[in-house]
Amino acid sequence: MKESTKMLIHYVTGFLILVTGAIHLISNNLVSLKWIKETVWYPMSLGIFLAAVLYHSMNGLRVILVELFPGSSSGKIISTTLFIIGVVFFISGLYFLLVLFKWW
Repeated sequence: MKESTKMLIHYVTGFLILVTGAIHLISNNLVSLKWIKETVWYPMSLGIFLAAVLYHSMNGLRVILVELFPGSSSGKIISTTLFIIGVVFFISGLYFLLVLFKWW
């Protein structure tokens, strides 16, 4: 994947973090909007929030590490390692969400 594509996804996930984070905060703090937590969209927004935060954080960490350790071979190793770590965190977080909302 090209570097510009990765950064575009990085910016999109930053926006998704703002939107889904706002949904989470609003539905938990405003009494008149408590009904949002009872719809199927709330757990789905938390899953999107999880994926966006993981991609955004792993890509930010990847950019930092690639600049600290330059070279094409180290960049591929760093990217692959962080991808695997991100997938493991996503699967465990998704499992937690499924158990929390009694879908498992």
